[in-house]
Amino acid sequence: ALEAGFSLQKLLVVRLANGLSILRAAQLLLTCPGAAAIVVLDLPPNFKPIDHQLLKLQRLAERAGAGLILLTDRPAHAPSVAPSVGLRLRIQRPPTSRPLGAGYRLSAETLRNKRGPNRQTTEEWIRGPDRLCIHSTL
Repeated sequence: ALEAGFSLQKLLVVRLANGLSILRAAQLLLTCPGAAAIVVLDLPPNFKPIDHQLLKLQRLAERAGAGLILLTDRPAHAPSVAPSVGLRLRIQRPPTSRPLGAGYRLSAETLRNKRGPNRQTTEEWIRGPDRLCIHSTL
């Protein structure tokens, strides 16, 4: 966030173990105008929200002009968490034969895209710190 020029004063992290509590926190956040530009929900394993709960969050996000991202552990062959999901990606870190410290490969596959082609894959070599894991040093 800092490298991209964003202020950490506007970064809010809410950690909840219960899936329904996560949805409720997102709902509260999205009902506050300008509270968030992007809301990322890291859903617990095996939690499946009810379709109308996600539709409500999507509508709130649209009204707030915010992005809504759901992180799940669902396998690629399993259906999306809800029919209303517009874009579903599978992010992987495939094994590499490069030496330790030389970076790692990141693969993103489009499993579902309501606005474009499915089953497209892109790969990129990442060098430097692991940008997908957030470790708070504050």
